[in-house]
Amino acid sequence: MLELRTQESRLRIDPERGGAVELFSWLERPVFRLGKETGDPIESACFPLVPFAGRIADGNFEHEGHAITLPPNHPDIDARNALHGWGWLARWEVEALSQTEVWLVYEHTPASSRETGRWPWPYRAEQRFELSEHGYLHRLSLINLGDRDMPAGLGLHPYLPRNQAAVSLRTCGVWHNDSAGIPDSFEPGDFDTLCGANWDNTFAGLQGSIRIEWPQHVLTIEPDPAFAFTHFYSPPDADFFCIEPVSHMPDSVNRSGADYETGLRMLSPDERWDTLTRFAVTERAR
Repeated sequence: MLELRTQESRLRIDPERGGAVELFSWLERPVFRLGKETGDPIESACFPLVPFAGRIADGNFEHEGHAITLPPNHPDIDARNALHGWGWLARWEVEALSQTEVWLVYEHTPASSRETGRWPWPYRAEQRFELSEHGYLHRLSLINLGDRDMPAGLGLHPYLPRNQAAVSLRTCGVWHNDSAGIPDSFEPGDFDTLCGANWDNTFAGLQGSIRIEWPQHVLTIEPDPAFAFTHFYSPPDADFFCIEPVSHMPDSVNRSGADYETGLRMLSPDERWDTLTRFAVTERAR
């Protein structure tokens, strides 16, 4: 477990468990929920989404005439679909570490051509955390190490304590899901405040930052411009919710002919994609 610290902020990161954040606090107040020591990244405070975010329907899609099959990678959560890529389930290596910064790396090597069930492109993912007095910068990068184009997506999956939280963001509409958690209909509109509802939906067209207010403090999330989608997960009767800045809608790999923006990106061989998201905490105005 790695710990970064300033006078006001603390960040604890576990390279062994998906390179996930286990603690983010400010003035000794937890900003993210506290990670649980179960060994499962789904119980962490925030984990990376790489090389795709959200679900791929039944784990199946076609790319350049080749059928790709991905098994459920966390069947306890979703026994049907591939979910959130592999970065969150992998061990990350520490490349550099100081009192306020850490650089983590994960390299994925695909299974042999005789095997199925894993992402068939080799890639390198990097995370760089830079702690400051009022929060931290989260740099997430992806490099295609293969010799052919790779479909790609990135995102972050923070868990936040409910505790009377109010969420404000500007979007152009929301994708509603079918029973398997795959988007099937779009509702246009400006969803600027999300409070008190049970959501598991992806909002499109994020404009500006995301603001979360608690009784004592405010968290402002400034996603990378590539993260034009925001998944909001607020399960009933839970003491947490998730605001996930992501680069694409779920199942974007199966929507190549869509007449709407899916966010799917193609990385050329050796192409590098860098993103930067800022998490900043301040006192709430009285």
